[in-house]
Amino acid sequence: MGGDVATFFDLSGNTLATVDRRGLGLTWVAWLPDGSGAIFANEPRAPQPLDLSVIRWGRPRVDLGRAVAPDIGGPPLSPDGDWIALFVDCCGQHIVAFRLDGSDRREILTSSVPVSLLGWDALSRVLVESGNEILRVDLDGKRTSLDLGLPAGVHAKWANLTDQSPDRRVAFLLVGADRPLSDSFNGFGVLSLIDDSVSEPTRPARAYAVAWITGHEQLMVPWETVAGRRTVTAYDVITRSERPLAAIGEGVQPSAVSGRILLFLGEPYVRAGGPVVAVLRLGVDDRYKNVNVGVDLDVSPFPLADGRFLAYGRDGWLYVIDGEAAANS
Repeated sequence: MGGDVATFFDLSGNTLATVDRRGLGLTWVAWLPDGSGAIFANEPRAPQPLDLSVIRWGRPRVDLGRAVAPDIGGPPLSPDGDWIALFVDCCGQHIVAFRLDGSDRREILTSSVPVSLLGWDALSRVLVESGNEILRVDLDGKRTSLDLGLPAGVHAKWANLTDQSPDRRVAFLLVGADRPLSDSFNGFGVLSLIDDSVSEPTRPARAYAVAWITGHEQLMVPWETVAGRRTVTAYDVITRSERPLAAIGEGVQPSAVSGRILLFLGEPYVRAGGPVVAVLRLGVDDRYKNVNVGVDLDVSPFPLADGRFLAYGRDGWLYVIDGEAAANS
């Protein structure tokens, strides 16, 4: 984005839309999380709220009105991709859901105290932390609540949604409170919201989660090697069951996962970054394969669909790495 015009491209270099940056006073842009468009502000970031607009590729620009610009990761988008939920005041007390085509807006919540806007669940309800409760509000205004289950005398001050499963049935929340929630955390803790219940997160012992690989399954890699191999598993966060995926001889944590491809930016055990990436196909390979892509890469790659990754080059360009093609080279 620069000059008088902001141009949006897809990963093949095709132009998706152009915006008169100077005419609109465009100062800030965030992609919609599903990649279908972008939301932008027409004036400086402060003071909030701002005049916000939305572009969805192939459709006219829609002016939403004044709302608080969301984080750079994009606004909380409904599962069907038709609605966003935003604060419309400076103080985090008034939430409105906007239909992206500009045809409707719904009042979600007005509070006398600040609340935390978390996102949406699988049933298209807006999730809001208010005190020691999680409120779930649908577009018709129906509201249900879940108790966070904090220890007696502990009061939540804020919450963030740090991760959510692709099917939105599972969400991990970072909760800040006025006193320690456990011996391990000083004033904050992590909780899991699974459908209609709140609990402490669980996962297989001595293993770490790498990425979501199905609706609510996580790819787990054990910390330890047994007989020179590690069994990579899929862990169902809802049923708490595990199924084996592959046995690999590598203990290197991948930089990113897409489809069945594990990708490490650099040469495992040698160096991180540079012109070499290492790829491993789950269920096919038992070790990473080093591939020189001919470009000095920097920063962890971002996973795209179907075994592809978006990577940043030190030359300032963006590159798409095809993991399947790299593994077969």
